[in-house]
Amino acid sequence: MKQLYRKTGGPRWHVLLPLCLLLFAQCTSTRLSLQDGKKIDALGVCLVFAEDVPPQFQEQFETTLEEYMSRYNSQPHAFKLTECQDENAMLLRIEHVQYTDAGQRAAGAAVSAAGLIGVPVAMVSAGLPFYLAFWYFPTNQTQATLALSNDIGHPSLGAVNRVYTSGGMFGSDERQRLRHAKRFEKHLTAIFSELEESYKKTARKPAPRAAQGVISAGPVQ
Repeated sequence: MKQLYRKTGGPRWHVLLPLCLLLFAQCTSTRLSLQDGKKIDALGVCLVFAEDVPPQFQEQFETTLEEYMSRYNSQPHAFKLTECQDENAMLLRIEHVQYTDAGQRAAGAAVSAAGLIGVPVAMVSAGLPFYLAFWYFPTNQTQATLALSNDIGHPSLGAVNRVYTSGGMFGSDERQRLRHAKRFEKHLTAIFSELEESYKKTARKPAPRAAQGVISAGPVQ
């Protein structure tokens, strides 16, 4: 038993290593960035949906975005948010939305009850020197694509893919949508905080020579 304890008491690298790699990937993921020297007063937000996103979910996303933009514009920021426009804009495309249903939530409750209570208790009662536990917590998930319009987006960056989730274990279908809407709101905060932080840096940099030439060009004589 002492030998078993020493083996299991040390660092579990097979668990820690994937977590470290995941954290590194999150920290180094592609971020939105404006062109160097580009200055804007307002950023248009274009919210579009893939064909398979249900209408009721689209309405929830649209309402959440409108309320967020209203609060954002009432606070001091480097730029304002406006309705969709052809230039000085950001595309936010909702590619896929997956919500849990009553069957998944019931399955999650049954599997988790067995895995977290039934199986461990049975193994301990049998006098085994170890026990196993497992669970299943279904989640709501949204996949989105972000991109800046060509006139302001950094030329070295393209579209950025983002995935965000919310707990889908408890509550009715309506509560699932409301909970996920809150998560979408936090996602918006992260997006525009990231973009504003980047903008404060790129706006201070000199514009590329080609862009400077276009900006300073006067009327042809």
